[in-house]
Amino acid sequence: MSKKTIKGSALEHEVIADLTREGYYVSHSCDPQSPFDMIAVSPEGQIRFIDVKTKSLRQTGPHKGKIINRVLSQNQRNFQKQTGLKIELLII
Repeated sequence: MSKKTIKGSALEHEVIADLTREGYYVSHSCDPQSPFDMIAVSPEGQIRFIDVKTKSLRQTGPHKGKIINRVLSQNQRNFQKQTGLKIELLII
């Protein structure tokens, strides 16, 4: 496993723990091609499709040190268009 994969996995589990402490029921996706990392359902029934992204900074070039903008992938945009459901990007 790469350092990047380990960091991403650890952050996903931190988010799951935080949401669980807030009272959400959380299901983690087991499909690596899933357009989201987890589904969280509040006790009131609010459903959140969440994709966790790691906050990263540019390493080189004129924008070195600037935050890399994270956007939905084409797969995620297709999912939203087909289902009408929103995927929330959670950048940590």
